[in-house]
Amino acid sequence: MKAIIFDLNKTLIHENSWYELNMNLGVTEEQDAHLMELGAKGEITDQQGQEILLRIYKENGQHSKKHIESILSQYTYMHYAKEIISYVKIKGYTPILISGGIDILVEKIARELGILYWSANNSFIFDDKGYLDEIITEDNDKYAKYNQVLILSKQLGFNVKDAICVGDGDNEKEIFELTEHGITFKGSKLENIAWKVIDTLEDIKKII
Repeated sequence: MKAIIFDLNKTLIHENSWYELNMNLGVTEEQDAHLMELGAKGEITDQQGQEILLRIYKENGQHSKKHIESILSQYTYMHYAKEIISYVKIKGYTPILISGGIDILVEKIARELGILYWSANNSFIFDDKGYLDEIITEDNDKYAKYNQVLILSKQLGFNVKDAICVGDGDNEKEIFELTEHGITFKGSKLENIAWKVIDTLEDIKKII
């Protein structure tokens, strides 16, 4: 089996879904940037960051499942996203979606694109009234992705050194190093460690 692993935000869709959700649920740009900074410095864990976000969501009172699903549905696919998933299947690759995003969104996009295997680092748990009650997350997003690649390689029977990974974020660094076949976009932070650099998703056709 040949596998090609895709990130979601800024890779298959244009948006940063976390940012869009936060801006619509009462988080200010300053709060969002501050939490990102604290997380990057290791001063809070991912779980602690999600607990802070959840508290803000609840204080704002707009955290119903219906409203959250509406916000998360407002995305646009990157140019060639749908076409490249179909193309990699034709070429004998199994597409996999592994995201540091939210399970509601990741599952929706996987279903739309016909991606059978997917994983999201954050699960939203709603209470019996349909309001967000808990966010379950891995404490280290980048190693969550790394571990998911290892788990899926055993479950699906592919060699991680033969897998291709497509992404642009800091949490792809470890899986780029693991597979040695990382593909990123021109101008991303991962250019210096990527196996291949592309302008658009269509360029993957020239690689596989």
